[in-house]
Parts: sequence; C-alpha cells; structure tokens
Amino acid sequence: MLTKICKKCGKKIIKKPSEGIPYWNTKKFCSNKCANLFNWLGHSPWNKGLKGIHLSPKSEFPKGFLPPTHWKKGIVPWNKTYFRELRYLIRECPEMIIWRKKVFERDKYICQDCRKGSYLHAHHKNPFSIILREFLKEFSQFSPIEDKETLVRLAKNYKPFWDLDNGITLCIKCHNKIPKYYLRTDAEKAQKAKDFSVKI
Repeated sequence: MLTKICKKCGKKIIKKPSEGIPYWNTKKFCSNKCANLFNWLGHSPWNKGLKGIHLSPKSEFPKGFLPPTHWKKGIVPWNKTYFRELRYLIRECPEMIIWRKKVFERDKYICQDCRKGSYLHAHHKNPFSIILREFLKEFSQFSPIEDKETLVRLAKNYKPFWDLDNGITLCIKCHNKIPKYYLRTDAEKAQKAKDFSVKI
C-alpha cells in the first residue's frame, strides 16, 4: 500500500486502486481545498495596488469619447423588449392557431414550393412585423407597454393579421430559403419574387 503526507495539512494519503502511478507520483495534497490553500498561501493577487492604473492606455477611450449608437431618435428598434412581448402575445393567441390550421387545410398540408416536405410552416407573404407596425400606427393612442392586453384584444379583430390570402404553406427547408425581412436589401426584396417560385 502506497502512502504519502499531504503538504498542507499533514494528513496521510493512501493511494486508491483507480489512481495510476503517473498521477500518484505527482499528487501532493489530500484534497482540492488543501491544494488551493497551499497555492494561495502567502501570495498576493496580481492586481493588488493597481486600482486606477490603466494597463493598456493605447486601447482605452479618450476622455469625453461617446461610442457610436445604432439607435436613431424617434425610431423604435424592431427588437425593443415591449415590441417583442406584444408580438409573441399576438402570435400565441388562439386566432393565430386557427389561421395557421386554415392555411394548411386550404393548401392540403403540402408545401407550395417543393410540393413535399414534412415539417410545415404557415408563412406570411406580407411579413408579420410589417402588419404589426401598421397595426400599432392605426391604434397609436394605446401604449404597447401599458395597454398590451387592450392591443391583443384589438388584434383579434384586425383583419390583416388573419387574411388567408396572406398565408402560404411551406416546409421548413423552403421557408429557410426566404431571408428575414429586416435583413433584406431593397434589391433583394424586388428580386426575390422573381427568383423564388412563391411570391412573397
């Protein structure tokens, strides 16, 4: 039976059958706790006393520098928190489930591009985000933050959301061919209807 003494606490260490000889030869402590205490005992942190000292002055921002922002005054970002929450509330309402089912039934549960595919999506030809923005403009007297419940109730009777002609059945593969609306350039938006067999 091989034994040795822990360098930190002096406890006797017995070699386990699962420990190989190379590991045992380098083992110095009975536990990770002893190893950590031994390694840090008497050592100071590397950054002690360096408070207020810039270690890389070349890479720091000059005094008075303001980093550029991508948000423009008066324009609500598409991913603003309350905007996302309202979108999800409308997408998860029962009317959306009924609309999706009616689109699938009209297209006989077949992808309208490749005429096959298993996992189906109900795609909005006119992007849902655009319809939502038009909806918020029409009901601008309501706040998307304080009047979310009211806006969801109004959305249930807002016909553009539930227009069957705006929906088309696509499989996940064909749906992924269509780039996200907010990432498209104007040229892509114009050319996409010609290149893709499904007009969007």
